Amino acid sequence: MPSLKLYGDFLALGHRGGIGSLQRLAKRFMPVEWVAEKDARVGLFWNNGQLTPERLASFKGYKVVYGSGNYVPCMCPEGASTRKFNDLTARVAAVADAFSHTSLAHREFVVGTIAPSLAKKPWAVLPPTFDPATYRPGPPVAELRVVAVAFWRDWFRWITIFEAFARVLAKVPGSRLILAGGWLPGVMDTQKRVATELNVLKAIDWVYEPDRTCTQEDEIIAAACQRGTVFVHSRFADWGTLTCVEALASGLPVIHGDVGGMPEFVGDCGKKLSFRAPMTSPTLALLDPLEIADAVLELHAKRAELRPLCIERARQFAAPVVYAAYTKWIRECAKL
Repeated sequence: MPSLKLYGDFLALGHRGGIGSLQRLAKRFMPVEWVAEKDARVGLFWNNGQLTPERLASFKGYKVVYGSGNYVPCMCPEGASTRKFNDLTARVAAVADAFSHTSLAHREFVVGTIAPSLAKKPWAVLPPTFDPATYRPGPPVAELRVVAVAFWRDWFRWITIFEAFARVLAKVPGSRLILAGGWLPGVMDTQKRVATELNVLKAIDWVYEPDRTCTQEDEIIAAACQRGTVFVHSRFADWGTLTCVEALASGLPVIHGDVGGMPEFVGDCGKKLSFRAPMTSPTLALLDPLEIADAVLELHAKRAELRPLCIERARQFAAPVVYAAYTKWIRECAKL
């Protein structure tokens, strides 16, 4: 089979969030020949807020767009940046020849709310993925260790996590909360103040590197997961799902919400909780700290039986597997 000459619009390679991670993994693991735009028959573009319909239309070959983000209605009030992103997504989708989604839930949201035109175009799910050389299980851990990933990666509603961990710590003295990943000036001071008020500061391991590279941050997060027994993900929609499969690959069951792609990816390898506000609410939804605490204790008690299931489930999200399938889909769409 001749090599697929593919142009990649990698504008966010240096971004430490999910879009940057996916671009870096795609560039490394897709079995294609990356070529200049003028030499490519197919272009892979990323819907990251920088891609415009005019830019997409200027590419003369077959246009594949990865649609990032799952902005649920409660986050899209009039004038919000998320609403503007949705409007841009709709215009980009109209120009795309094929469109890949972050999850089946993301497709349902985009087609039903943002871009009905995509219902008749080729599509696939490009799920969260991970580098199996970086994210892998460490030795089994006996002590209760809760892992969450901070700031750039998928950290959201961290106060809720602190509140939940305070309840865990009261029931299991000696427990630790491991916060790993990126760092933003000023945020940690606020976090430590809240942690002090909740009497959990001394039980938190702050794992961060202010001047880390993206590769170093991956290594930091991977090492943190290897020290844990349970992973907590407090965001909703599809944001941060990479950290969920990274945790699964490390053998950690995942506590997550019931919206977006998380239930699709975690499956039976964790605990699904319901948000306390509907996605149509004008305020952002939160998980219940009491329910998170109970889930932490339950999954920690089951860690031995869940660990092999998590590792096995994660294999379908390993970068070589995901990008081989994604490349095959692109070939079929472009009839190459």
